[in-house]
Amino acid sequence: MGGIWSKWNSPDGAELESCCILTTKPNELVKPLHHRMPVVVPNGYEELWTAQVKDSDELKRLVPIMMNWSTDGWLVEKVNKKSTDQMSLF
Repeated sequence: MGGIWSKWNSPDGAELESCCILTTKPNELVKPLHHRMPVVVPNGYEELWTAQVKDSDELKRLVPIMMNWSTDGWLVEKVNKKSTDQMSLF
């Protein structure tokens, strides 16, 4: 998944790390479930995604990666969920 990460050091030496998963418009598979979906970095683009971006032109090259990905080759299967009155984490 595409995300961003940052590490900040305060003047007194304290460190703060933060991260987030980037989202985009949903593809046809996700659209019935939600209006957003995570950015999925396609195979072969990992190096481009993780490279240090130095200027706005380099940043613009990442835009196609962040667009919604194709559902070609994916299967949608119905999941039969058993009803229960019991609360469970499983």
